[in-house]
Amino acid sequence: MGLQFVAHLGLGDPLLDQDLRDLDVAWLPSGAHLVAGTGPLGGLLSFRLAEDVIAQLVDTIHFPGAVTTGQTGLAAPVGAAGRMALAFGSASDGGGRAILAQELTGTGGFGATIALGRLPQAVSEVSALVSARIGGLETLFAADSGTGQLLVFRSGLAAPVSTAMPQGPDGAALLAGPALLSLVGAGADMQLLALDQGAGALYSFAVDATTGALSARGVLDGGGGLAVADVTALEVVSAHGATFAIIAAAGTQSLSVVRVEADGTMVLVDHVLDTLATRFGGAQGVSVAQVGDHVFVAAGGADDGLSLFRLLPDGQLLHVETVVHAPGLGLENVGQLSAAILGTQLQLFVAGDARGGISQFALDLSTLGVVAETGGNAAALLTGTAGDDLLMARGFGADTLSGGAGNDILLSGPGETVMRGGAGADVFVISAGSGLVRITDFAPGTDRLDLSALPFLRNTGQLGIEAGLGFARLRFRDTVVEITATTPVLLDAARLFGPVFDWPDRLPILTSSFTLPITGTPDADALGGTAGADVIDGLEGDDTIFGLGGNDTLRGGNGRDSLGGGPGHDSLSGGADNDTLFGGDGDDTLDGGGGNDDLGGGVGNDSLIGGPGRDRLFGAEGNDTLLGGDGNDMLGGGPGHDLMFGGSEADELWGSDGNDTLWGEAGNDTLGGGAGHDEIHGGAGADEIWASFGNDSVTGGDGNDTIGLFFGDDLADGGAGDDQLWGAAGNDTLMGGAGNDTLGGGGGDDLLDGGEGRDTLWGGAGQDTLVGGAGDDILVGDAGDDLLFGGAGNDRLDGGAGNDTIFGGTGADVFIYGGAGAGTNYGADVFEFFNATDGDRLLLTGTLWGGGLTAAEVVTNFGSINGGGNAVLDFGGGSSIELTGVTSLAGLDAAIDIFG
Repeated sequence: MGLQFVAHLGLGDPLLDQDLRDLDVAWLPSGAHLVAGTGPLGGLLSFRLAEDVIAQLVDTIHFPGAVTTGQTGLAAPVGAAGRMALAFGSASDGGGRAILAQELTGTGGFGATIALGRLPQAVSEVSALVSARIGGLETLFAADSGTGQLLVFRSGLAAPVSTAMPQGPDGAALLAGPALLSLVGAGADMQLLALDQGAGALYSFAVDATTGALSARGVLDGGGGLAVADVTALEVVSAHGATFAIIAAAGTQSLSVVRVEADGTMVLVDHVLDTLATRFGGAQGVSVAQVGDHVFVAAGGADDGLSLFRLLPDGQLLHVETVVHAPGLGLENVGQLSAAILGTQLQLFVAGDARGGISQFALDLSTLGVVAETGGNAAALLTGTAGDDLLMARGFGADTLSGGAGNDILLSGPGETVMRGGAGADVFVISAGSGLVRITDFAPGTDRLDLSALPFLRNTGQLGIEAGLGFARLRFRDTVVEITATTPVLLDAARLFGPVFDWPDRLPILTSSFTLPITGTPDADALGGTAGADVIDGLEGDDTIFGLGGNDTLRGGNGRDSLGGGPGHDSLSGGADNDTLFGGDGDDTLDGGGGNDDLGGGVGNDSLIGGPGRDRLFGAEGNDTLLGGDGNDMLGGGPGHDLMFGGSEADELWGSDGNDTLWGEAGNDTLGGGAGHDEIHGGAGADEIWASFGNDSVTGGDGNDTIGLFFGDDLADGGAGDDQLWGAAGNDTLMGGAGNDTLGGGGGDDLLDGGEGRDTLWGGAGQDTLVGGAGDDILVGDAGDDLLFGGAGNDRLDGGAGNDTIFGGTGADVFIYGGAGAGTNYGADVFEFFNATDGDRLLLTGTLWGGGLTAAEVVTNFGSINGGGNAVLDFGGGSSIELTGVTSLAGLDAAIDIFG
């Protein structure tokens, strides 16, 4: 059923219906209540909630004068002495500014307005408020939007005291401006997360279990992989034995998931971008609801709709559905969301900027099943229930997942995985790193296939798809998915995925964990790490930085920097200017930034990003990912199964040993696959592509491309443009595509298809098949028993030596006999459906009979009608022509031309 619209909650009071800045669910003695807060000109609203019931208004209150609410408006509930209050902002009271809260009664009504704490004079305004009961007292945490300070107030809702204003090692405020706050953990493990909205940096602070005092622990920012802009929302959830922070950013139209460790370390685990299939562009609001380890995440923004996700155990967001705005839904410019579990129902409340008021949605969860996974190296069978299960293959053995009845989600694992969904609308999720996956009961139109975890997969053109009736095989890099359908329909890309993928774009994770950095100076520094996980910032100057052991994060900053990661899974960022980065052993991430950079991954599965400038990237050993970016870049994968993207302008990409995937993208690129079964895509521009040993797949893309193949059974597609495709040894398939193409098969039994345009095709040695396609084409079979199809247009067809079969197709075609080959034995050729009436001509060489004869004499001396009723010209010595469809020799001479 999915999310269902329930009702629109509007009061008709513009001060309370508009500028809704926060929605919270408070759990009171009388049950769940939705409390909504507006900007400073409005007030608070309280609604009683229940399963299968439209939210009922309980009470409203208008703010007193001179109230200022923060960017998030309402803060988390503050409870004390049997009461609950909601902190919502601050106001002047003659002696400064006081943080205010509104008491909530047990039935959801509003009581007295309470002053929770007084702001120091240096504080301009609070941007966020969160609270917890610590050491027997209510403790309120506030962020100063002007100075970047964090404030801690302790009170019994009577006598607050400011106890801490955390600073960095240099005495400066850790935050640069407005921030979002959230608390995770409890007792001695409690931490405060502060998300700097301007800088897009997430900080963690330990909270003293007795006093509430803060001490800085870790930071995750753009230099380390959290690439966000215009941050708008922060939500946290504990599930699957971990704690996650979910970040929405309007500027990058993104959702990011960060795993927060108990020691304050933060690990970026997912980062997705809005697409045409989702509706969280310009993201403003995020909300989380959970039933055990079933975690639901809703997000919306300026995209006129909202998207619902499931949070998987590794922190990945799985797109479940998207609701697009329609009249009456109130999903225009979504600003705030709040979700809650009521009985067996998820209720979602949405505040939009356009209509005002609050929209109520509901999702039936009565059939939720289990969350379960396999593990270990042995083969395992995991069976679901009759409900909606989440089943995951986590072991390295040959696992089998069987969903049973219900709408199940099944995730493949690193080993060979067999997945059976069973009855219901199931989702088969192919995890990154999966090898062979078999889906045995895919129901077209009901089940879904989700490939969003596969890195850099953006469209079906990147997939190798073998489609059949009731069966399909998909290949992407080292992942192979074999699908058997429940009905005998053609499982092509359209039936599997529709016109576009229905999931958000997922970016690769470029970093892992961070601590507060070691910093250099504005001068040229030489900085070294330790055997542990170091964070080193070079700042200005031409710096030399070595991480040594551990999973290090090195940032060069401005200047011509040299960075060496050493052993460990390192993250290196060069910054501006011409930098040199070397990862060393381990799975490293290298980002050159601006300038003409040199990047070397070393041993391991590395990710190299050149950025703007003329960069040189070399992955070395391992399965590496290389992104050239802007500029004329040179990329070399080294041994291993590598993935390379040239980016814009004229790039060079060289694959080396291994099954590599190369994308030239825009520009006139030069690409070489190296040994292995490679996949090479030229992209836009006039590209040169040279395959090597192995069975390679090559596409030229737009532009006048040159493609050269080598040993192996290769596939080449020139795409649009006037292309040149040259096969070699092996049974090759060459497709010219649109444009006036030139195709040469070389040795082996080749298939050549010119496509649209005036194409020239040479088969070479071997038993070749040549297809001219539309246009006036030239087809030459050369040695071997060849099959030629001229197609539409006025074609010239020459079988060459060997016993050839030639179809002219529509148009006035010229059938050439004796134009190629050795000696005078040109083979026994069959010219199918030769039609002189349509303008077909027969072009013969005089060397067949020693010359000196007219066309009429040739027909008289060598012509006959065979037992099949077709005209034959037999020149002896194994050289003959059968003209099918020509049943008489009369007038045949008029269609013959002689040369040589």
